[in-house]
Amino acid sequence: MNESHEPRGRRRLLSDLLRYGALGLLGFVGGHLFARTQRGPGPLHPDEKCVSRGLCRGCRALNGCRSPQAELFRQARKEG
Repeated sequence: MNESHEPRGRRRLLSDLLRYGALGLLGFVGGHLFARTQRGPGPLHPDEKCVSRGLCRGCRALNGCRSPQAELFRQARKEG
């Protein structure tokens, strides 16, 4: 008899469910981590270390950053 016509056993069904569930979970976690890196770093508090080594121009976190240097940079950009 051809294998494709045989009914699947419970063990094989459970094995496939676990395999594809783990694969889906891995894809979800990978997608979440990828999306997180695309957003860039979060806003900084004044006492946190700068993620751009003090270079505000081109920093992804500039709009939400609350460091004194970032505030001065945004103010200078408005005036100039």
